[in-house]
Amino acid sequence: MAIMQEKVKSNQTPATIFIGCGGIGSEIVSRVARKCHVEEKENIRFVILDTNANDLSTIKKLGPGLISIQTSSTQSVLDYLHNDTDAMENWFPNNAILYPKTVSEGAGQVRAISRLALNTTIKSGEIHKLYKAIDELFLKDGFELKHALRVVIVSSAAGGTGSGIAMIIGMLVRKYLQDHYREKSALIRGFLLLPGVMDSGVIKSQTERESLRRNGYATIKEINAFMMKASGFFEARPELNRFKDLHVDVPLSSGGVERLDSLPFDFCFLLDRVDNQLESMQTLDQYKEFAAQSLYEQNIGAMQKSSFSMEDNIIKEFANAQNLGRNRFGGIGASVLRYPYEDVADYVAYSRALDRIGGGAATADWSKYDKKYKKALLEFKKKRHETADEEPQRFDVYMVAMANDDTRFGMDMRRYLCTDKDMEVEVKGNVDAYISALDAEMLNYFTSLPGISEVQSKVNDLRIIRTYGSTASGSEDDAETGFDNLELLRKYESFVNQKARSAGKARAKAIFFDAPTIVSRKYQDYHVEHLLQTVDGAMHPNAVRYVLYMLYKELCESYAVSKSNVDKYNKELKKYASSAELPGYFDLDLPFSEEEEKCIDDVVALEKEDPTIWEKLGGYSKLYDAFNQHFPTYSKYILNYRDALLREAAYQIGMEYVKQLCTEFEKFYASFESKAAMLGRRKEDIVEELKYRKGQSVANVCATERHLNELLRKAPEGEDGLLLPDKLNAEIFDAIKKNAAFAREVALDPYLTDQSVDIFDDVLIDYFREAVRNDCAEVIDMNVVSAIAEEQRLNAYFELQDSVEEHEEITMPAINDADRAGYLTQKILYGNRLASPGISGPKFDEPRLVSACAYSILLNDLKAIKLVDYFEREGISPAATDTVSKYELRFFNALYNLTPDQIARFMMPAKCKLEDFPTEKTPGIYYSAYHEYVQKIGPDSTKSTTISLHTDKRWDSVAVLPELNMDVQYNEMIRIHSALIYGLIHEMIKVRPSSRHDAEKRIYELENYEGELTPFVVSNGSECDEFYEVLDALYRDRAAVKEIHDIAADRRRFDIEKNHRYNETVFHSDVNSFRIGDGHKEPNSLFEIPLTYYNSLPRRLLDSNELATMIDSVIKVLETEISFFEQSFDRVPFLCKVLEEQFTLLVKNFSNDEYNEKYNIRKNSEVWDNVVLSMVLRKVTTVLENCASSISSP
Repeated sequence: MAIMQEKVKSNQTPATIFIGCGGIGSEIVSRVARKCHVEEKENIRFVILDTNANDLSTIKKLGPGLISIQTSSTQSVLDYLHNDTDAMENWFPNNAILYPKTVSEGAGQVRAISRLALNTTIKSGEIHKLYKAIDELFLKDGFELKHALRVVIVSSAAGGTGSGIAMIIGMLVRKYLQDHYREKSALIRGFLLLPGVMDSGVIKSQTERESLRRNGYATIKEINAFMMKASGFFEARPELNRFKDLHVDVPLSSGGVERLDSLPFDFCFLLDRVDNQLESMQTLDQYKEFAAQSLYEQNIGAMQKSSFSMEDNIIKEFANAQNLGRNRFGGIGASVLRYPYEDVADYVAYSRALDRIGGGAATADWSKYDKKYKKALLEFKKKRHETADEEPQRFDVYMVAMANDDTRFGMDMRRYLCTDKDMEVEVKGNVDAYISALDAEMLNYFTSLPGISEVQSKVNDLRIIRTYGSTASGSEDDAETGFDNLELLRKYESFVNQKARSAGKARAKAIFFDAPTIVSRKYQDYHVEHLLQTVDGAMHPNAVRYVLYMLYKELCESYAVSKSNVDKYNKELKKYASSAELPGYFDLDLPFSEEEEKCIDDVVALEKEDPTIWEKLGGYSKLYDAFNQHFPTYSKYILNYRDALLREAAYQIGMEYVKQLCTEFEKFYASFESKAAMLGRRKEDIVEELKYRKGQSVANVCATERHLNELLRKAPEGEDGLLLPDKLNAEIFDAIKKNAAFAREVALDPYLTDQSVDIFDDVLIDYFREAVRNDCAEVIDMNVVSAIAEEQRLNAYFELQDSVEEHEEITMPAINDADRAGYLTQKILYGNRLASPGISGPKFDEPRLVSACAYSILLNDLKAIKLVDYFEREGISPAATDTVSKYELRFFNALYNLTPDQIARFMMPAKCKLEDFPTEKTPGIYYSAYHEYVQKIGPDSTKSTTISLHTDKRWDSVAVLPELNMDVQYNEMIRIHSALIYGLIHEMIKVRPSSRHDAEKRIYELENYEGELTPFVVSNGSECDEFYEVLDALYRDRAAVKEIHDIAADRRRFDIEKNHRYNETVFHSDVNSFRIGDGHKEPNSLFEIPLTYYNSLPRRLLDSNELATMIDSVIKVLETEISFFEQSFDRVPFLCKVLEEQFTLLVKNFSNDEYNEKYNIRKNSEVWDNVVLSMVLRKVTTVLENCASSISSP
């Protein structure tokens, strides 16, 4: 039964492609697809990519129409690497732990594995499924492409698969569009779920939680860097020039690689655990649904146009040099405030159904006769060895129980079946009449068959005395003959034998199996449906069962009689066979007959065309008497045999048919009571489903249990009491017939798809669902604004109700216009807050949050209020449309213009910390997880279990991939430079000859706690044999940086425990004895470290910013050490003194001719024109001036 629903138009969507990367991204895209109307999908494509074959298969089943690309095979990581030289040699973190992993099981949170799998997908040509989906959106259709192609890439930022390829997919799509549709523009949006989303009960292990957090930071760090690159800041800003070669290499299907360095996303929207209202959700499923709803509203829904207009206005902010092109991040959110009309209608329908069929006693009434049978059967089984009674039959017990039921229900059933007579007698009479009508139809059908009707009348004539030898006029020309009549009877008997049984079955099947529906009322008196119809309409199902049981019982008895008659008359007919030998039965003992007559043929053979006078005198008339004796009998036997065959066929088919109907009724009733009980649970489920749970983005109005029951109370009821309407009774029977028909088909083909009807749900309950929607619309069919007003009114009523005595009568309170307007405003603000963007951003002076709401255009016709004013007063852009239901208000919010470092979980600590000592502000948890981990990463991934977090292991170095925040970048560089300085001061960085045979060539090594030496490895993979290369090696060896700082901290800790002053520390002692290389007799200044670095550096590699950072690091190291050991008021002057000493020593050594002659530290420059000395002077002077200023300040 079809339930008529509100018709809402589809949104007109520009060409759009959604791309889901990884399991979570793919599932969200699948959810977006399921939210779309069929018409909306015409201009949209949905593509999902994942390494996990099982996840991909599951998601594709849930979302038909998805284009799936499995970016993996059953090969291991090592197999992949053997076929990808670029990965093996350049960017993949080669590690034996990863080699045996099968990629089709997923990337296992190793992001580089996903990139490796994507490379194979590109080379194999599988990626062309994605390109084909794009091409389909550009197919020629005669219409102008008015909008840029919209690309939405959805992924988790924390897992392995999605986070490893989302950014690259964005670049690949942009490159494809530029190559093939050069003049067409595209807007690419990224949507990434941050690691905090997984904290919602999914991840239990802190280890895994930390893994996801650092992956998330690494993902955003990469995207952030490429946004800076695409915005041109790496070229324009000298301090960022070192990153200008940042790119990703991807393979070409034709061989080789191509370089990608374009903008991955025009905008990147983030979803984290805490939203812009500092609120969170409870489950991962809530986050997925929120993401899908937000993406639908932003890209497909009624507010998509305003969403793109917002972004057009935001783009100008990207040119702001202060943001470095990084302010493309943001957050989006969507919510729905809805009156759940369909659920409310179902709640009322289930309540009405319960009143009729499921309200305790009513349920028991429906099934109480079956229960009596079960009880009788149980008692019989208990006593079967003690009694000779036969096993009780359901139909007997059922009919007796109903006949003796004096309850209201029993009397109602009897009203269907009888008037004032005994019910059993009257029903049996009706059944007998029906069987008679069936018999008549069977006979009428057979006698009307071609070739039979002509013979039939002659056979009927032979049942009476005939005149032989002459006609009634005395003429002998056309007289009947025994030969002709015998031939006629034999012919008819042949017809009966050949056709009666088969034709009877065919007609019986047509009567029973092809009968019209009882709803149509086009049946005849020989159809079962006629028997089940009363003057008032179709019978109640319980009454129908009584009649069917009675009919089945009678058909069984009649069938047995017919079967016996078939045998009986078949035996009688054998007497009239030509082969019969019954002399005692047929012998006439005529004088002119020489032989004894043994069969009817012998008798007929005595007949002569012109008998002699002697034959006539000899008893010839006895022959005619024999004809009149045997032909009527023979005719009667044939006709009786015919009738018996037809009835046997009809009753046999009828028995099977009625038994199937009874069986289907019994199945229906077997589950009836449990299903009726389920109605109550369905009501409870609706109440539970409509409850608002924290974290949801859909909220219902006028939908609590108390509201629902009040609407139920006001809804009009039907007029049939506990009985069912005639139409419903008819539909139940017709459904029983359908199920019986399907059961017959299944018996022939067990593999048929189930086409049976769930009578309880699809007929019984759907009837009430439709009836409620037709009969109760005036009470329950409200638009969302009316529902909000009704909710307010009912709330006031409930409040009043709760304040008085239980039985005291109260009236519904009136709500004034001001209160009504205030309540509506509250609800609008509530809905808007639920749509808070899924990322927590800082407070801004400039507007960055944009709010919109879409609602049905029908709500503009409201007389009492002007809805637009309510939205505009709250700064929400309204959009009236015919694509939104009248039952909903749809909200959408977007937060723009964010940089990642403005998001709390990505934030750096307020102060740079070189070691683990307290800072003014705790860093964000993503920041901490990433930076604590990368400190363990060394240059050789084969010798460590610490695997790179990035999709390119070279990006572990801040010299290759910049940090999210330039202060963090500077701090990390300071930390690495400081490691160089500490390593040289404390002689952890050693230099030795590369071999005994080449004393001139020297290599640099790191000495660890145990005194073991490890050679530094530079970025090109060679040994570190130049001083400047030590810094290059430290940039890519974060583990070495950490180890140097840890050793320095241990030495400092010793002095702290001894309560030493600065001049008593190991550091001070090592500074005073510092030698930068072999052969230096006098101490070196720490500022000779940048000087030596500068002198060793090839001029093509000169970076003044690097040099400045190294000088800053010298000052920072000194400042840090002094801060540990001197009183706060002494630190500034002490630092000034130490810096003056170090600078003086630098100048002294630089001016030493002997020293210069040996080490050539001047490089043909003088003190005041040397680049390094000039820079040191400027920086030291600045520090001294600042120190003097701070000392003089009160």
